[in-house]
Amino acid sequence: MPSPRPEPKEARADGRIADNIVYFARALRKAGMRVGPASVKDAIEAVLAAGIGSRDDFYWTLHAVLVSRHEDHPVFDEAFRLFWKSRELIEKLLAMFSPVALDTTEKQKPRAAENRVSQAMFEGHQKNQPAREVPEIEVDARLT
Repeated sequence: MPSPRPEPKEARADGRIADNIVYFARALRKAGMRVGPASVKDAIEAVLAAGIGSRDDFYWTLHAVLVSRHEDHPVFDEAFRLFWKSRELIEKLLAMFSPVALDTTEKQKPRAAENRVSQAMFEGHQKNQPAREVPEIEVDARLT
């Protein structure tokens, strides 16, 4: 009986990549994009099949699968920037696939969709915090 072959690196990393792509798709959905379960499954398969080597490769692989309307591009762009940069997961995930060190000095300008995506991604965090009391200010302007 032949010995079982070890799983490829991509298959072992599948769990973390898949989970994060699912969370990313949820953020896109909350921001108003039409992202269904089939698109999420296709995105996971595309990322694993593409053999991602850089941040741009990862971006465009997800973009090709998840963006179906031209007007969704700015929302996807901003969500990608906030989701993957804020968690610094993209570098960790890419490190699993590539022995090459990544350049993390990439800077991007704020986008018009930033507000919409930020609200969608961090909506739950604001609900859990108690409301801040605004102090009442009285001004006495008599005899001035």
